[in-house]
Amino acid sequence: MNWNMKNLLMSGLVASALAQSSLPAKAETYGVVLPLITSNNEQVIVKKALNEIIVKRAKPNDKIFIHDGVGNRLIAIAELPDRKVLRFPKVRMKYARQAFAKVVSFMGMPDYPSDHAQPYQIFSTLADEVRNLYPKEKLYVLYIGSLLAHDDKAADMSMLNGYYPSDAHLKVDGFVSPYGIADRPNAQNNTTYHICNIDDRFTSREHYKAVHRFWSLSVSAQGGKLATFTNDMGICLARFLKNSEPAVSFTPHPSETKPEMLQVKAPKVTVKKTSQVRTVRREMPQAQLTKRQGARFLATDVPIETGAASKSIGLAKLGIRWDKEIDLDIHVIAYPGAKSLSYKNSKIPEGRFDKDWRGSPNDQHAYEYVEFDTPLDLKKMKVFVNFFGGRVVGGARGVLRIWLENQGVWEMSFVIPASRGNQGKNSKQHWVSISPKEVLRLANIGR
Repeated sequence: MNWNMKNLLMSGLVASALAQSSLPAKAETYGVVLPLITSNNEQVIVKKALNEIIVKRAKPNDKIFIHDGVGNRLIAIAELPDRKVLRFPKVRMKYARQAFAKVVSFMGMPDYPSDHAQPYQIFSTLADEVRNLYPKEKLYVLYIGSLLAHDDKAADMSMLNGYYPSDAHLKVDGFVSPYGIADRPNAQNNTTYHICNIDDRFTSREHYKAVHRFWSLSVSAQGGKLATFTNDMGICLARFLKNSEPAVSFTPHPSETKPEMLQVKAPKVTVKKTSQVRTVRREMPQAQLTKRQGARFLATDVPIETGAASKSIGLAKLGIRWDKEIDLDIHVIAYPGAKSLSYKNSKIPEGRFDKDWRGSPNDQHAYEYVEFDTPLDLKKMKVFVNFFGGRVVGGARGVLRIWLENQGVWEMSFVIPASRGNQGKNSKQHWVSISPKEVLRLANIGR
């Protein structure tokens, strides 16, 4: 090869290298899910994690969000602008200062709800809500908290006492099981989780492994990765900062065909012999709808009552669902003089609002509902639905469903004539009023 040819090749390589080095790195999003903060030491751990992200991972154009893992709500977001000066950690820290101040304030006086969020709820919120904000960026989540799901209102789905979900839960949707993800095949795309477990309620090493395996399969089935699952905070943070890949992989058990809870019992240690680990099965009570089944009453396979309700007073849930990429909001006035229950006012003494899918990220998840813990007279209730956001041809269409304990589920269709949302403003064509007593066919009965 002559000298001129070498020069040409070298020039081409140098130009290529310069071109590649000048290409901006793709923006990424980092998230930290906070646990219940009960000590100064835990506050120090959280502050260290946030500082490490800024210094060792974040770059210009990246985003950092901090999420309350107890209340399942966003605390703060730090968005770093795309400027060269942000190559320096001190400058990045300056831009994140306001967001981090919100975190420090939150940790000082956390306003925790009485009902703690469950892991499956947090996974869903991060997949849907954060993805709405940053749909195209890779998401890396440092999840500090408990992965043992337990809700007193759904004790049959608890992961305590050695229980864990069978693989069949991954084959059903969220209406059938709280662990169901069949209707969410891409919900965790481009998302990597590093779980820092702080829960000591595992009954054995086998229980710990079973829970790790299930969540890993769940995230993987939705297109994401569970890269770390450890009790060691130092190791967890280090793997997060290095963007480590999963250390192990798991394969679903084809023999597990029923969505049920399995139980691992730890071996009994004796002098003569050690008993084998055995599995106990806990059936899912799907024979009838109960209060603890959340949004199950909104599922498409639930039988709808055609006759009148036997009485109008009782525990109730009212919800709406729709099938377009729009955002509808339900507002319920429980009785004359009560505050409207909605995403704006999510809790009143008698009940609470659940699931505000802003922007309807997925047709299968286009629903929201309210539920009451106190028996109320539905003949005195008022329900309003607002076409909040999005566009649709021919008006916004949906159904209102009402569940009455020990009676059944009733449904009524509705149409809002507007072609686009109005962000909740007053406008007759963007709202519809629905009478619960008409839905329940109660017009001609006293109670």
